Amino acid sequence: MTPFPTIDVELWIAKRVGLDQQTLFAGRTTPEIRRERIRTAIVERDLAAQVAGKRASNGQPESFGALFQRLYAQPLIPPQPTAAHETRSTENA
Repeated sequence: MTPFPTIDVELWIAKRVGLDQQTLFAGRTTPEIRRERIRTAIVERDLAAQVAGKRASNGQPESFGALFQRLYAQPLIPPQPTAAHETRSTENA
């Protein structure tokens, strides 16, 4: 799959998570901006574990979190640095 889904797919996801088309496409948008708006909508509405639909390939249910990761090739919630990593970073400063 391409790094970014088609606009039709983004519209489908936006509708499912309660994000209206005007908000998704407000101003000049890029695929990155729309990805972040969809990410924010999923996280703010606490929908990551909710079923988005069934995969056409195998008929299994897929959560919004898994769908986001599959479509955008990145996790819904980016990993945060660990406390140990932060401590080492400040010690070297």
